[in-house]
Amino acid sequence: EDLNGTLDFDVNFNELYSESLLGSEEDVPAVTDYPRSISPKKAGTNKGAVNRFNIGIAGSERVSFTDFAPHVFRYLRTKIYHVSDSEYLQSILSGVQLAAGVAGAAKDVVAKFSEGRSGAFFFYTPDSKYLIKTLTREEAQLLIDTLATYVEYMQQNGHKTYLTKYYGLHSVKMYTNVIYFMVTANIFPADKATFETIKERYDIKGSWIGRHTNRHLFEERLMKDEDLHRELQLDADMSAEIYAQLSKDTQFLQNLHIMDYSLLLGVSYQRIDTQRSVIQSVDSRHQTELIREHAEQEYDRDGLQQLQNEDVLGVSLAGHQQQYIAKANIVEGPGVYYLGIIDMLQKWNTQKKMEAFLKVHFRCKNKAGISCVEPVFYRKRFLKKMKKMNIAPKEEQ
Repeated sequence: EDLNGTLDFDVNFNELYSESLLGSEEDVPAVTDYPRSISPKKAGTNKGAVNRFNIGIAGSERVSFTDFAPHVFRYLRTKIYHVSDSEYLQSILSGVQLAAGVAGAAKDVVAKFSEGRSGAFFFYTPDSKYLIKTLTREEAQLLIDTLATYVEYMQQNGHKTYLTKYYGLHSVKMYTNVIYFMVTANIFPADKATFETIKERYDIKGSWIGRHTNRHLFEERLMKDEDLHRELQLDADMSAEIYAQLSKDTQFLQNLHIMDYSLLLGVSYQRIDTQRSVIQSVDSRHQTELIREHAEQEYDRDGLQQLQNEDVLGVSLAGHQQQYIAKANIVEGPGVYYLGIIDMLQKWNTQKKMEAFLKVHFRCKNKAGISCVEPVFYRKRFLKKMKKMNIAPKEEQ
């Protein structure tokens, strides 16, 4: 949607961001760089902790835009994730007129929030590298409360963790309504062609009650735990490595009393040319090189390839009646997995405890199968589900 001409902006965004976003080197955040609260009265007066300014939109009242912990998030972006300011701004500003600068990006976001939508929703940046998602007030406050611990963890695990990568936390106030939203990395590939190879998507929690969607693979829509009926085809070393990191990541979340998170799994289908490819044997799992030149192939009068008692994917065809066999030129199936932990902003609080009590004692649900359980059990069940998916230590594979 072209927003040019519909927005009237009269604040110099680039000056406001010159220190927090466009500076040279970003040092390790100081205590004063972390806001104490998302509430304006409690956040603190240090400019490094919170930046606030107004945005004018034609035909509407001015709205207040808040940037929380700008120095902290810039440190994460540039020092931990190794994304430069120019790369990040290019993604955020993609499709926005250069003259508009950072202002154009903020106005674009505000315009989306002012289109009359209600409830939580999300959208991607134009280049699909980042996800912008709305948060409840409680989720935004939890992000602020755990941000210092999160930064410390990312300093040690940022290059290998499966936790969601946070890039920014902001809010806009329109009339009397305040909308909080965060910017995170997109777990799935940004490239459109690569993204389209993902044929299966799952949200895995480890619970089973209410975790079935009645959807089918060909729909290519998000499914849940009980829709996944097969193991991931992973090398034993890779499987153990992923499990070890997931165990570490979920221990971090457990220490923060966080539960209700999910593993977002994308299954990318790969195509293998059986005529000239190195493919994996079904029986022995040893790689077998099947090189077939079209000039050497013999075809019968119906156009079907005559199979000369060959091994196809490690399965011998000797003794089979040839008229009942036709070999596929292309084999397609799961080949690459994309995975990451999402929805990490739900604490085991009084509300969740009441929800669990009502489901178990009034709706007679199995307390081991509901999503709403305390963090220690949640993690244990989550990792048990990983093992069932063939993400497990070597000794349990």
